[in-house]
Amino acid sequence: MINLTNSTLSGNSAGRNGGGISVENTTNLLNVTITNNSASNAGGGVRVQSGLFNVKNTIVAGNPTGGNCSNALFSQGYNLEDTNTCSFNQTGDQVNASPLLGPLQDNGGLTHTHALLTGSDAIDGGTNTGAPATDQRGVARPIDGDGDSTATVDVGAFEASPSPAVPGAIWRQSGQNIPLYSGWDGSSFTGTQSSQVVGEWRIIQGAEAPTRDEAIVLGVDAASGNVTGEMWDGSSWAALPINPLGNMSQTFWWGFDVAYEPVSGDAVVVSTDGGNLRFWVWNGSTWTGPTNLTLPVGGTPRHLQLAAHPYQDELVLIVSNSNSQDYAFVWDGASWGNSIVLDNGGGGDRTDINVAYEQQSGTAMVVFGKGTDDVYYRRWTGAGWSSESMLSGIGFDYARWLTVGADPSSNSIALGVNTNDSDVWLAVWDGSAWIDQTTVTTGSTGVTEPAVAVAFEGLSGRALATYGEPTNTPRYRTWTSGSGWSAEASTPGIGAQPNSQMLYPEPGADGIMLAVNDDSNDIHYLYWNGSAWGPDNELETNSGDDKNQPFLFLWEGVAGSPPGCTDADSDGLCDLEEDANTDLDNNPATNPGPDTDGDTTPNYLDADDDGDGTPTASEGADPNADGDPRDARDADRDGEPDYLDAPTSAADGTVATEQKISDTQGGLTATLTTNDHFGRSVASIGDVDGDGIADLAVGAPFDDDGGSDRGAVYVLFLNANGTVKSEQKISDTAGGLATPLANLDEFGMGVAGIGDLDG
Repeated sequence: MINLTNSTLSGNSAGRNGGGISVENTTNLLNVTITNNSASNAGGGVRVQSGLFNVKNTIVAGNPTGGNCSNALFSQGYNLEDTNTCSFNQTGDQVNASPLLGPLQDNGGLTHTHALLTGSDAIDGGTNTGAPATDQRGVARPIDGDGDSTATVDVGAFEASPSPAVPGAIWRQSGQNIPLYSGWDGSSFTGTQSSQVVGEWRIIQGAEAPTRDEAIVLGVDAASGNVTGEMWDGSSWAALPINPLGNMSQTFWWGFDVAYEPVSGDAVVVSTDGGNLRFWVWNGSTWTGPTNLTLPVGGTPRHLQLAAHPYQDELVLIVSNSNSQDYAFVWDGASWGNSIVLDNGGGGDRTDINVAYEQQSGTAMVVFGKGTDDVYYRRWTGAGWSSESMLSGIGFDYARWLTVGADPSSNSIALGVNTNDSDVWLAVWDGSAWIDQTTVTTGSTGVTEPAVAVAFEGLSGRALATYGEPTNTPRYRTWTSGSGWSAEASTPGIGAQPNSQMLYPEPGADGIMLAVNDDSNDIHYLYWNGSAWGPDNELETNSGDDKNQPFLFLWEGVAGSPPGCTDADSDGLCDLEEDANTDLDNNPATNPGPDTDGDTTPNYLDADDDGDGTPTASEGADPNADGDPRDARDADRDGEPDYLDAPTSAADGTVATEQKISDTQGGLTATLTTNDHFGRSVASIGDVDGDGIADLAVGAPFDDDGGSDRGAVYVLFLNANGTVKSEQKISDTAGGLATPLANLDEFGMGVAGIGDLDG
């Protein structure tokens, strides 16, 4: 007698019969997956020569050569086949079903399995009666995989995850080289699952894609020092093909990070590797790299942080090295540049750096320490770095840890500081100055871990700060504009002293997830809903680490988009599109506009100051006609007015920018039909309306105005950004055409600009 339970038979072949299994005696299968096998004669999956072949909760599918089964199997119910050759005819059996099996791979556990992908008919398709308590990987059964509030065993050897990994928690368990994860459904965690064999991570970093269901998570193995990663593709985890990313001789630094560009959705991964700093780019289908960054100073890179621009494909990377030197780079969507040395070795610690973007202006704020009580900062405006400034410290020793969090609805940034003598103090940047500094404790839980965290709620503009004291309850305060920081309050107790902690704000809501690693090696998650804390969720009782960051939480990503218009001076122009940090509309007689070319004529009156082929007057140099060029248009919000922007054509022949004009995009008000063939011909016809921007004629030769395929031509009057300002259709029934068109004339099959014929 043969008994098979929680087994996968995959990738086998036979010269004649029974590629997966061939039997001649009594055989019992329970929760088995038989797939991707072949036989040259019969029974690619199963061949029953003789005896009883009893099957229950079993998948036989995807065995095309020789078919799934040869001769009858004795179904005990709740089996699944993608054809109908196995005689599955008992209660719960499914034939001609879709198992949706993933590839044979390491899905956790000791042996490879085929995961059940989202939508599989095998999910919750088995019976709990007599089913094993775990699946082949050791994951507990049953799990409510289809979300109907009833936990039912899956068919086959694999028990599917009950929910997506994102939003959700990822963390380390001591002695395990497979990170664990659990989805978050908005009120509770949905069950612990295993990810991939990537290492026993001491520190975990990650990011969620803004444009697709994808997340990249990175970590450093505490023993080997190898930096590795894995990717969630919406249904399962897979180890990164670029592993290992590097090696760290000291694994208690945050020596790696990942961030997604908010518009393109490309991911940029950065990792230390000995004395090198390397990066890769993932475009959703292909990895490029590694490429080494040229470091501005010597020393081994130790600690780094990445931040993404809120609505442009730009990143800022800040790094601290073994000499306590701090420096930064800017990623422009294609390459790193604009490096700057922030601190040339003034002491302090490698963890006294951080970076965040103002979410409305798109200006980056980098903060760093120099081994004093004070915090120093510079700002990246998109055009250059500001000079160094200082925020006087209010602790009694140098800044050991710095953390920052940005407000999505303003340019405010919260700052948390943990000093070398265990003081924690807070401050808020309001877009122009630091305000509301306050010391919240003089006895934090330690200085070798991030014992303070800050974040803003997604809608309210309120900030939240959490920090640890030598109690079993994390402390917290909230901040509101005009009122400052609240009195100290406590979260629900977690049963041990809170050490490392991080706050993860929920996009588009006022929720924030707090993650804590305590001094008993437990990992906790607590959800703040904007007014109160939910219960403690202790997801791990043996992380093997009482500090560092062996945990992560990810929310779903959000694509970047420019903020809405704010017009503080009521001049009818968005402040962010005006050529001044604040739009003052000063008198040009006393504050004359710039004269870049030195011809004594202000830029906004020059014919074509930036040489891009578009007259300066049509680039919004003085849109409110007050004689002041400092309110000039800056449509791309790069900090440079349009009349000084470089030519928009790309020197290498590639497309620099584009604007689609169609039935649904680009400002066209006409309704196009499927057969119009709008765009069959296109011609530039010069500046017809005299606004300094060339206009277009576009043919639609199969337009049916007045009859069948009579055709039409659209004259499109364009804006500077390529969208349609207004339009005029010329056809048999519109636009003043004197000569009638006939069916099949296909007027507009070709168009051309011929100039002003009648003068």
